Amino acid sequence: MKKLVVTALLVLAAAIAGCAGGNDILGQDYKPGDYSFHKNTNYIKVRWNLKIIGKHALADGYVEPFNHDDGLHTVKLELVGLNKEGKVISSATGTPKDEYIMPPFDESPFDISLPLKGGEEYFTIRGSYYHFPAGKNSDFSRDKLDYIPLE
Repeated sequence: MKKLVVTALLVLAAAIAGCAGGNDILGQDYKPGDYSFHKNTNYIKVRWNLKIIGKHALADGYVEPFNHDDGLHTVKLELVGLNKEGKVISSATGTPKDEYIMPPFDESPFDISLPLKGGEEYFTIRGSYYHFPAGKNSDFSRDKLDYIPLE
């Protein structure tokens, strides 16, 4: 029994040590420099790359809390295509892989495919999410709701 407890503690210690290095143990290491576009608010960072493939724009990236003392939940993203005047002419919605995003695994990937209508000059992401102090209960109160603006 004692040997089993020691083995379990060693496995737990190795897992915790692995967490300190980022998401490497999950096979993905998110590096901000690998992404061409980003937006920040007081509580969230959104990073993504954009590819035009045929008649679709594809955004793939990740979201994370702006600082590691916060968590996020119910993140809703929208990839929008704008014309040269800045008017939204196409949009598609998506969500990150994880409903709750908090330390120690505080990065969550997303991808959004947007069918093009024609006339899109540039693209961005907007959206909404709830934030909460890490280690505390999360809720859906209005004061915890925040937005990722169009500009």
